[in-house]
Amino acid sequence: MVLTRRVTFRANLQKGDRVQIPKIIRWEFKLEQTQLLKVGFSVPNNFKGWQFFYAKMENAGRISIPETILSQWQEEKTNLPGNIVEITLEPT
Repeated sequence: MVLTRRVTFRANLQKGDRVQIPKIIRWEFKLEQTQLLKVGFSVPNNFKGWQFFYAKMENAGRISIPETILSQWQEEKTNLPGNIVEITLEPT
């Protein structure tokens, strides 16, 4: 079964600008590394809105957030690693 609907979750932004996809989501939809996902990224309590990009999951179930997406928040001198971010996964 591939990802058939939109899934939203919150996660900590890890070192290396990566986000861990929860196991329950990976197991429910049997996500594979070859599957292309449309990923939405947002910082809660921030009015910049959602930023979308396409990505594939890494071996350990992580997604790397592109530097261009993160640069908008880092301009404000916000230290994002360790903060909670909101992620949306959608089928392509």
